[in-house]
Amino acid sequence: MGLGIAFQTPFALYSGGLVGLQRHGILNLILAGTATMKYAGGILVLWLFSPTIKTFFLWQALAELVQTLFARSATWRLVQALRAGRPRLNLSLLRDKWRYAAAISGISLFAPLASQVDKLVISKILPLGMLGYYMIAVVAANGLFYIAYPLSLAVFPRFAELAARSDERDLVRLYHKSCALMSMIIWPSALAVAFFAPGILALWTGDPQIVKNSGPVLSILAIGTALNAMTILPHSLQLASGWTRLVLYTNAVATLLLIPLVYVLTLRFGLPGAAAAWIVLNIGYVISYSSLMHRRVLRGERDEWLLHDVIAPLAAAVITIGTCSLLVPRDFETGRVLLGAALAFLLAIAASSAATKGGRRWLLSYWREFAPGKV
Repeated sequence: MGLGIAFQTPFALYSGGLVGLQRHGILNLILAGTATMKYAGGILVLWLFSPTIKTFFLWQALAELVQTLFARSATWRLVQALRAGRPRLNLSLLRDKWRYAAAISGISLFAPLASQVDKLVISKILPLGMLGYYMIAVVAANGLFYIAYPLSLAVFPRFAELAARSDERDLVRLYHKSCALMSMIIWPSALAVAFFAPGILALWTGDPQIVKNSGPVLSILAIGTALNAMTILPHSLQLASGWTRLVLYTNAVATLLLIPLVYVLTLRFGLPGAAAAWIVLNIGYVISYSSLMHRRVLRGERDEWLLHDVIAPLAAAVITIGTCSLLVPRDFETGRVLLGAALAFLLAIAASSAATKGGRRWLLSYWREFAPGKV
């Protein structure tokens, strides 16, 4: 395991280089290929050679080495293609960026603390079994981040490039377009999970007790996670602009306030109370970002972001999925309920897209291209 970590560590540097060069396709190809090697290849190695834990970790270490070597090769080829001259060590770059790096380290410290406070409080004041039910809902709700983070990863280097060039016009355009895209995807996904949580958990676990105890929690956590996802791109824009204090101070204050909030709500309402604290926290995040960030970065764009990029697609998704949920009988079998959830999700995607400027333009161009009667 230690050998695997040693091989994996340099990959963070090379993958960061590929992201910074905005070559996400190459990085994703490397990740997909080595993931196949790790897991599909790992099964074959255990099956054909030696079914031991040592063999498994040796294979994982080899896969990590291959991943790092491919990323290194791709990164250096791209750097050399820039014709930037012979590489050399420049310690002044590190000295100039240490404050920024220290702030990022602080953010990386407080963010996990804020996300783990609820689990710690639950483990102290409720039976351990309740924490298990809560964690099942957390795992399901956190699946939304697999949608949100790739979009943030894709646009962050472009944010940094435009901010460094002081190209505010293109930065404003990209910011609103990416935030609207985030809303068009996240809100329908989160609301589909929230409204159809029992069916999703029934399909996943097949356990009525889990559905009963984790279902309401999952509905609440999905909304809180969607709110959190709405702050990811503003967060990325702040970091791309070199402004770290707001994120650092917000996470620090949130961590301090969240402890008593989770404690009180959990004592009063149990697991749903702990989940509700996540919503309250992220409402505070959304308000603080919209009120404070747009005073310094992209001034005058707060109302556009809040009304058109967040609230409009949210309202469209709520109306669509809420209406669909009323039409799906709860006594249907799980498969039919999930079919209704999938249909509601697709309709909500279309409604949320129609509620944003960029989405309307896309739908209109799609209609013109494939309208009935068009050859």
